[in-house]
Amino acid sequence: MNKKQYFLESLIEAYIKAAEPIGSNRLKNMCDMNYSTATIRSYFKLLVEEGALTQEHISSGRSPTICSLKQYWTNRLNFDLDEIFLKKVEKYAKMLGVTVFIKRKAQDTLKRVLNIEDSYIILKFENFYISTEYNSLLYKFLKSLENLTINEILKISKDIGANRLYNKLLLKNSTDRFDIFNLKQFLKVCLDFDIKDRDIRKFLNGSILDDITQGLYFEQLLPRGFIGVCHNTKQKNEHIDMLVVGKLAKDYEYFYKEITV
Repeated sequence: MNKKQYFLESLIEAYIKAAEPIGSNRLKNMCDMNYSTATIRSYFKLLVEEGALTQEHISSGRSPTICSLKQYWTNRLNFDLDEIFLKKVEKYAKMLGVTVFIKRKAQDTLKRVLNIEDSYIILKFENFYISTEYNSLLYKFLKSLENLTINEILKISKDIGANRLYNKLLLKNSTDRFDIFNLKQFLKVCLDFDIKDRDIRKFLNGSILDDITQGLYFEQLLPRGFIGVCHNTKQKNEHIDMLVVGKLAKDYEYFYKEITV
């Protein structure tokens, strides 16, 4: 890391912890730097000129730009969450001021596909059944899916446009398996940024987690200045999709440190 990058990342870390603009003296003290305040200010000036930092007025501290924060988290966040504690997720979501959307993923396997007198098709999973109207092509297709999990079948049925089957499986898979932690914070964001009703519904009914994959999301999903972090993880061998939504200037490293096993 060169000096310029060092000062930028140090300021972002300090800014996230302090939740306010940072001056040269404060950065020196917070990061226990050996550099003089004059050296720090010279790098501040360079970073402001390059658009990595902003300064509201000549006597104020510096703040990272949205672009700098996006790049910072792109470089920093690790998606390898082997296991989490949901109780801790709920606790630290409120403490940090972020919203977390949780969908538990059933891993039931399709054991048998039964033809009932050319009238109905029964799909027998490990812990439940569903039925659909008989169609010879559909029956042949479903037989090829035996021994796949419900989530694998959901993906396949969505990809090929088997909407009736997809909706039945989705309903079975979603019942009592979706949670939102710190919903009030998300609803405030929706009001502040006038998010469209159809987009709000995707978050509130959990379907947003069917539309995205593990990774970082910015303006393509959320208002400018916010971040969405999607993870595939688990708790006690139960597979979970998790989406963390909040302002860019939140301490996500602290959050993930506290919620993981």
